[in-house]
Amino acid sequence: MGGKHRGSSQEGTKVVILLKGTAHDPKQSTSSVQHGAGSVMAWACMADSGTGSLVFIDDVTADGSSRMNSDGYRPILSAQIQPNATKLIGLRLCALQDNGEDSHRISPSPVVHVRGLCEAVVEADLVDALEKFGPICYVMMMPFKRQALVEFSAVESADRCVSCGASEPVYIAGQQAYFNYSTSKRITRPTNADNPNSGNKVLLLSIQNPLYPITTDVLYTVCNPMGSVLRIVIFKRNGIQAMVEFESVQCAQKAKAALNGADIYAGCCTLKIEYARPTRLNVIRNDNESWDYTKPYLVRRGKTYSLSLYLYLSTSLSLSLSLTLSLSLYTFTSLSKIVSLCLCVSGSHTHDSALYRGKGRQRQAILGEHPSSYSDNGYGPPCPLLPLPGNSRYKLSSLDVPDMVSYPLPQSSSSYSGHAPSSVAMVSGLHPSKMNCTRIFNLFCLYGNIEKVKFMKSVPGTALVEMGDEYAVDRAITHLNSIKVFGKRLNVCVSKQHAVIPSQVFELEDGSSSYKDFAMTRNNRFSSAGQASKNIIQPPSAVLHYYNVPPCISQDHLLRLCTEHDVPGFIKFKMFDAKPSSKTISGLLEFDSKTQAVEVLTVLNHYQIRIPNGSNPYTLKLCFSTSSHL
Repeated sequence: MGGKHRGSSQEGTKVVILLKGTAHDPKQSTSSVQHGAGSVMAWACMADSGTGSLVFIDDVTADGSSRMNSDGYRPILSAQIQPNATKLIGLRLCALQDNGEDSHRISPSPVVHVRGLCEAVVEADLVDALEKFGPICYVMMMPFKRQALVEFSAVESADRCVSCGASEPVYIAGQQAYFNYSTSKRITRPTNADNPNSGNKVLLLSIQNPLYPITTDVLYTVCNPMGSVLRIVIFKRNGIQAMVEFESVQCAQKAKAALNGADIYAGCCTLKIEYARPTRLNVIRNDNESWDYTKPYLVRRGKTYSLSLYLYLSTSLSLSLSLTLSLSLYTFTSLSKIVSLCLCVSGSHTHDSALYRGKGRQRQAILGEHPSSYSDNGYGPPCPLLPLPGNSRYKLSSLDVPDMVSYPLPQSSSSYSGHAPSSVAMVSGLHPSKMNCTRIFNLFCLYGNIEKVKFMKSVPGTALVEMGDEYAVDRAITHLNSIKVFGKRLNVCVSKQHAVIPSQVFELEDGSSSYKDFAMTRNNRFSSAGQASKNIIQPPSAVLHYYNVPPCISQDHLLRLCTEHDVPGFIKFKMFDAKPSSKTISGLLEFDSKTQAVEVLTVLNHYQIRIPNGSNPYTLKLCFSTSSHL
């Protein structure tokens, strides 16, 4: 940022401020203005990464004076601000001159930025609390930041919201929120599907921090109580996303309002919902990643029938959800068995409604704590749908869905993935000289605890990785299968082995052992519920987040570290502001490609940084950032 600095002199003593490594110039101590005993005015640019240019005002003014005004300031900004921004923080920026308090005020906008939200907030809570200020056009949730953008239909409505929030507390889901105008005049969205006449009934679901498997069974169980689901397609191009097609636009609107910002499981699998561009989904087969509920017979030959089919039939026949829990324990291989069971019990049970409604609730997961929180019969207690506000415009009518809805929990991943449950992953395509047990740990530990790693002597370039549970294996497969590491593409799949046995231990090409036990290492990141909740499950990206680094380590130190270990250097560097009392620092590193970032993380994650006179080394920790670029 730019600023004005004045070096003053006193009678008999000259005080001059110089840049490091520069020589004294007589003009720096020459009187050039009419105030005081003589001073020099300069413009400087600085950031936390270092200092930029220093420009003396008398060098740029037409009359050679140090008098600063807008005519002198504008040329300095034009010539200096962008080069210095590029040099210091790696970005080209636009600069705004500070002319007083008014320059900090954002002009009124129909879009309001809401901060300080509690973790339990979903879109419907915002609509319920803020629609008293005027009609709301659109809401965009930012779950992990506890923020949201709310677009009103008129600027006057936004003005009432901001003014009221400044003069008196405004509560959303039981917690006071804070408001100010957004710099945006309109929230960008894929379509104009907020208008029911637009005909869009397809929602785009982004699942953030997906600790547990997401399948068509899970999404159907979550979405169908809000309105009839016709089709689901799951894809994993950038993390885990899915499109869900509802029977009508109204059903899609209700589902978006009730579920946007909610957790499928406690503290993870958070839903961020927008309207999709397609107005209809095309499904060619019914399996874990796609399903057409209008064509229940569209199942691949040789596959067992999924829970989705059973849920579809039981819903059609109005079976009780408590009965659904009991019957869904079976793995059906015959379609006739499913239909027979449904027909035999249809109408013989009543719907179990129950549970909890109310504002100011704590964070509530739609499907419970986690998929493995089963009771003796294979399932935990059914969990309530996050309630819609009573006076919400998205309130479901009694014809749409019962006032309270109990969800059945889906089957475990092993049952619907077509293989026996296993916490062992098989990894092939490993570079013979650049990959070892430790480097596999460095990469796979981002998705779950690592117990043991063993290279297979009979199959070169292949290793078995025993992880904490089958969900960790599923996460590793989802995010690491088919990525390139050291020029070779990894193939990650579930192993038939249920444990890694330390047999046939041999020496790898780099001299390290082919087997290593990591069960007791402190570098595992999922050893407790609290520790696991701090991990953001993220697919590989070109930006790495580094942390637990001593404050004395600079950008040059990290670049030198990359060079010493023969891995690509980063192209952009950002250090986060740290508290004065903090003993470590953190930041971001951007690389030319995702492949380079993966290789650096594989090699340098958990590198021991030793500092002079330090008793214990610092363990450098790396993970993939949610940012796509700096």
